[in-house]
Amino acid sequence: MKTITYKQLLNKEKRIKELQDQGVIFLFKKNKIKLILGISCIAIAVIPNGLGLIFYPIGFYLLGIGTADLFRFKEEIIRRIKNKLR
Repeated sequence: MKTITYKQLLNKEKRIKELQDQGVIFLFKKNKIKLILGISCIAIAVIPNGLGLIFYPIGFYLLGIGTADLFRFKEEIIRRIKNKLR
């Protein structure tokens, strides 16, 4: 397993952003089976049966959503709301 430093990650994200600004469209494909299983795990976790502790992490893992993605999504929603209010 290859690891990269935080500085390398930022450089990689900067390069991806530059390519997107130039009009390059990236396709991030998701496995349909993992997507269906992830959504079903989240659905099971939402039902109040006490299985949320098990199925929330499994569902988010299968959907490929990490904690950083959730925080980034929250920040983007807040930014969009602030822009609408201006």
